[in-house]
Amino acid sequence: MNKLIRLYNQNRLLVIAIVIIIALILIVIYTLNALAAEMQEKRSNERSNLKDNNIDKTAISQKDTSAITGEKVENNESNIQTIKRFIEYCNEGKYDLAYDMLSNECKTEVYPSLERFKTIYVDRMFNIKRMYTLENWYSSLYYDTYFVKYIEDILATGNVNSENNMSDYITVDKRGNKNYLNISNFVGYSNVNKSQTINGITVNVNKIYMYIDYTVLDFTVKNATNKMIKLDTKEKQRTMYLYDGNSIKYEASLNEIADEVLKIREKNQMNFKIKFNKMYNPESRAIKGFGLKDVVLNYENYIEGAEEKEQIEFDIKV
Repeated sequence: MNKLIRLYNQNRLLVIAIVIIIALILIVIYTLNALAAEMQEKRSNERSNLKDNNIDKTAISQKDTSAITGEKVENNESNIQTIKRFIEYCNEGKYDLAYDMLSNECKTEVYPSLERFKTIYVDRMFNIKRMYTLENWYSSLYYDTYFVKYIEDILATGNVNSENNMSDYITVDKRGNKNYLNISNFVGYSNVNKSQTINGITVNVNKIYMYIDYTVLDFTVKNATNKMIKLDTKEKQRTMYLYDGNSIKYEASLNEIADEVLKIREKNQMNFKIKFNKMYNPESRAIKGFGLKDVVLNYENYIEGAEEKEQIEFDIKV
């Protein structure tokens, strides 16, 4: 006993320091446990409140009118159920079933393979469980377009402050007996099949593909002459464009196309899909025509400086 007392007296400061350190550690542990318990209780309450408010993987706007035009959307409930089923398939990893819900045009133009759809859309949008909000945007004869915001499923993760949100425009294609979907801002298409022939050159407008932010024109050019032609020299702006009923022009994105692609050899034809800066709006400014103002018939001699430019113009009503 005397030895212990003597040892204590010799190391009194060290013993007191150890006791204080142990006490501080216990206090910190207790505080952290208390904070963790409080946070857990808060999350449980938030989840309970969400369940009480009947939020079940979705937070759907039930309005049956367009947020843009104010017009009533017919068969709104059917549209909502179609989109809901698509999102459920994506959340559950059933991307093959989700892919089957896409229209043939969406598959051809945007996701030509199941693997591409999985990699680019599902793996990016649904790398976590998603809830969503849905808002009516546009309604037309064949297409109803919705703005969809994908948000983190806080019932699954408990992360109530997540900023991992993404969005898309999803369109319900009503052309057939069954609803199909167009996604990734692709709205739909219209068949045109209008043509014009001048000096042995025939331009046929096949289809117009509509996206939320732009329009793609599918057209074919047949060169029946004995010379190479150039569809556009890019020497001036707005020489290839779409126009609406008010004669407003929407320019082609020719900067995205190599010069070589715009050359068409003699006795040959080529198909083009070119983007134009025409945003989608079914209620106004419908496309009325396609203009080509810089088609060069003698391109090789012109570019070599041997001849003046022999130029023709097309104006095709669509």
